[in-house]
Amino acid sequence: MTESANPHTPEQKGSLELEMLLSHACIQAGVPGFVWLLIKLTAASREAATRLPLNMALVLDRSGSMSGEPLEYVKSAAAFVSDRLDRQDIFSLVVFDDQVEVLVRPQPPVDKDGLRALIGKITCGAFTNLSGGLLRGCKEALQHTGPGRISRVVLLTDGQANVGVTDPKLLAARVAKMVDRGLQVSTVGVGPHFNEDLLQAVAVAGKGDYYYVKNPDEIPKVFMGEIEGLLSVAAQSVRLQVSGASGCAVTRVLKYEPAFSESAAVIDLPDFYSGETKEVLVQLSHPALQAGDHRLARIQLDYMDALHDLDAVQIDIGVTLRAATDSREVSAPCFEVMKTVELTNVAEAKDAAALALEQGDLDKSKQVLEGALASLQAVMCTVPGDADLLAEESRLREMSSQIGQMASSGHLACESEAYLSSVKDLKYQSYVARRGRKRK
Repeated sequence: MTESANPHTPEQKGSLELEMLLSHACIQAGVPGFVWLLIKLTAASREAATRLPLNMALVLDRSGSMSGEPLEYVKSAAAFVSDRLDRQDIFSLVVFDDQVEVLVRPQPPVDKDGLRALIGKITCGAFTNLSGGLLRGCKEALQHTGPGRISRVVLLTDGQANVGVTDPKLLAARVAKMVDRGLQVSTVGVGPHFNEDLLQAVAVAGKGDYYYVKNPDEIPKVFMGEIEGLLSVAAQSVRLQVSGASGCAVTRVLKYEPAFSESAAVIDLPDFYSGETKEVLVQLSHPALQAGDHRLARIQLDYMDALHDLDAVQIDIGVTLRAATDSREVSAPCFEVMKTVELTNVAEAKDAAALALEQGDLDKSKQVLEGALASLQAVMCTVPGDADLLAEESRLREMSSQIGQMASSGHLACESEAYLSSVKDLKYQSYVARRGRKRK
């Protein structure tokens, strides 16, 4: 991609850099249509030793299915978190089965040996009161939320919520209210039997992260990544607004859920970790434009700079689009933008394939994946050898093959681990493609 193909130079104020790429920098005059705008936000790397204090609550499933190896890895991960924090931080720990117990009330984790001893005594119980555990963990953490502190609840479970609130939408709505009070929620699902729709809905509503852990030995690694990210937060309260201009309008937003107005979209983004990049794809419709340069949209970015004393920062910048009567001036599509659009479309296809699989329609699920593969390969022909596209092609082939093998067996074993894992794989791959953190 050359500079002439996308003349918008990156804009940086404070800890975030904003870069914009258009799918087409020059269009045919007099022809209505749409263009894609790829907005890339990148956080600066943390250099100073100082950081914001952390208020962290762990909510851990100790139901019967966690007995043995899974519980031991959970204990190891919880001990790691308490060890990593220091006296400026707040740590709390809630465990649940059918009952909820506050094992560690909110406190600075100064007595490391005492905390390790408490964590080591966790034993398994009975059923899974997930909502009770989560909401109690939120209640404990809310005692210490406020400006100048990062507050996060991390929920881990390996089973279906079968006591308390079990509806994903209802629980997500409860969690969304916590975000307004300065608290964010991440979720970790272990093995094949948890409700991925519930955990993902809670994480999205909670402006946190969702993790799918196939094997229990991956649990400490997930907690390690979560805590290291929280200890390097670069920007908070990030809000992106895209407004159409010159008769243009925002017609679609990919990767994150927006709030739409008549011609604009507002996207609230999760916290940014040091060195992290997030992408937002915006489709902008345009009328038949006369030859010349036109203001296509206005971009407003507001956030609190966690690297500079939580200063309020705003970036306000316009996006221009050129129209030409000479078709030879019309630009070819920007590969980076169209690749991102295609990979996001593949992510949405995986969600559709997962839904078909849940409904027992293996043939439809496989057809959806094969259609996504064909579309992806058409893009790959334009720039052969792209590593991201090759990796996605491999994942699509693997998932299609797995579903084909299940279909060829002549029956759908809805409770088999292969079936449950395939559904979770598809949904998690989709989640990571749309919202997964990309760090240097």
